Amino acid sequence: MGLREAIQKRIAKKQDEIGLIEMQYEQMIQSNKAYVQALQDTLKMIPETAESASQDALLRHGSKVAKTRDALRAAGKPLHISEILNAIGLPARPRPPRRPASAPTRDRHTSARN
Repeated sequence: MGLREAIQKRIAKKQDEIGLIEMQYEQMIQSNKAYVQALQDTLKMIPETAESASQDALLRHGSKVAKTRDALRAAGKPLHISEILNAIGLPARPRPPRRPASAPTRDRHTSARN
């Protein structure tokens, strides 16, 4: 193979590389355009006043969640669930005692004898 053919081969190889890079570049551009379009569509769904509206407006006034938030803010610290329930005016129900794992089996055998 002569010098001329070797140079032509290198040119063809580089042109193939350029074509591949251009194709990848076009794919990246299309992907980024789709991303920007999705962000713009999302932005259209958000009301323009959303930045100015506080988080307080997102909770229904008087709901248990709003009362819980207010109780936590008033306390200024984390509260145990029983303290939260007391603060929002709900009874803090004690946990029912747990039965041992053998209780259901034992009860079945005892009731079968009677």
